[in-house]
Amino acid sequence: MYDYVVHLLSVKFSKKRPYTLVFTGLFTNAHDREITFEYNGTEIVYISSVAYIAEVNAQLLKELNEDYGYGPFDKNESTKQFKLKQRYYFEYD
Repeated sequence: MYDYVVHLLSVKFSKKRPYTLVFTGLFTNAHDREITFEYNGTEIVYISSVAYIAEVNAQLLKELNEDYGYGPFDKNESTKQFKLKQRYYFEYD
């Protein structure tokens, strides 16, 4: 088993796109490079190029879904959730 960490640095909300949150964070395999991705409740779309592990991506999607749910997102609720949890830990084979 291998460990994998996603440390979120920021979350952005856009009134023009209320069904999408944009996260910036650090991933274990990104070598201290910030990664940006969009989350809409059903999928994660990477804006930064990064080689990600499908198993970890599925686990991250599940965790974000539990924490943020589906859009439309509320800016205050999203910000409050972000302050509560910024690190996600995963194991994969």
